[in-house]
Amino acid sequence: MLSIKHSSASQFAIAVDTTESFKSSNAPLLETKWQEDIYNVLQDIVPDLRSYVGSNDPLTDLLPAGRLDSVLMVRFKQALEDKLQLKFSIPITLLFKVNTVADIEQELLKLSIATNPGLVTTFSNEGSKTPLFLFPPGGGESFAWLELIRYLPDRPVYAFRLRGLLAGEEVFGSLDEMVDTFESEILALHPQGPYALLGLCFGGTLAFEVAKRFEARGEQVSFLGGIDNAPSIAHMRFEALRYFIVDILASRRMLSREEQAEMKSKLKDTHEDQFPQILMSKYRSRLSTVGITVDRMTTWQKVFYGVASITEHYEPTGKVSNYHSFYAAPRPEWEIPEERWAVLTGSWADFSRESYHKRVDGDHYTVLTKANIEVFKEALFEGLK
Repeated sequence: MLSIKHSSASQFAIAVDTTESFKSSNAPLLETKWQEDIYNVLQDIVPDLRSYVGSNDPLTDLLPAGRLDSVLMVRFKQALEDKLQLKFSIPITLLFKVNTVADIEQELLKLSIATNPGLVTTFSNEGSKTPLFLFPPGGGESFAWLELIRYLPDRPVYAFRLRGLLAGEEVFGSLDEMVDTFESEILALHPQGPYALLGLCFGGTLAFEVAKRFEARGEQVSFLGGIDNAPSIAHMRFEALRYFIVDILASRRMLSREEQAEMKSKLKDTHEDQFPQILMSKYRSRLSTVGITVDRMTTWQKVFYGVASITEHYEPTGKVSNYHSFYAAPRPEWEIPEERWAVLTGSWADFSRESYHKRVDGDHYTVLTKANIEVFKEALFEGLK
């Protein structure tokens, strides 16, 4: 089931009960126990709420008056915090912007991860299959995995984030420091293998280096994979990396393609430190609505540029037992033809005794979204067998 607890200063748990084991008695179209809890809280507050509901039905259709008034909204917020045993306060503005039960669940999951003081989020600590450890992209966050974890009910699943995302945190100073840290975190959770490791973008490099450590000590890494990453970033133009924050906002549909191009042109002669303030000044209303602040954008840049600096001259060495490379369409701003990107991502074969190379749907930022997750999960499951 979806339950949340802080198990220690460095660990955080979200146990997932997906459609394989969860059966909702009150609302057959709800997908998880947490969605049922959210619906039941609504039903307690609004007794004549529709009794047959799907997770993506608009709340305006479920509520007799089409919305909750301010008094009921406060009651809903407090009841949710109690029912779900949340360790944080739900911003009332979040409840005003969500449209469905699934939206509420997704936003609360994001908040749960964002308020986790540790570097590891436990999505599930149960199941008989090999534990899966998920390594973050260069931006450092672990939100990208939220769609995927629903399809992994049969194994322990853990996700890492990078240091530097919370107030007062220093970013990692080297790749070795990251690998040391994540190796220790894994050993604390599962002292012995086998292990399954999967990384998104830069996370694929992290997973590779951690796998080398484990195999050197005689542990089995039964699965190692990277999503849309090449062994080296030497092929990347600095301009493609410089506008990371603009591209991230565009990938999250905060900016249109036209606004993305216009903003890059405007920022051409501006120092990167000023990007967040300029973006907020121009798009304050839409960014504030989804909780994006100057500080948050500054943090994203700090972590991402730190990773880019660390990996600028990185070249992999050695070989691992296996590497599964999943690649998607290259982003337009990279100016890399898809045929070339296929060759680059396929070159992990040079660093593994067994290699697998699979094209998946979407692009670098959308491969794990709801629109593309079905294709990706099938490719992943083939490798995890």
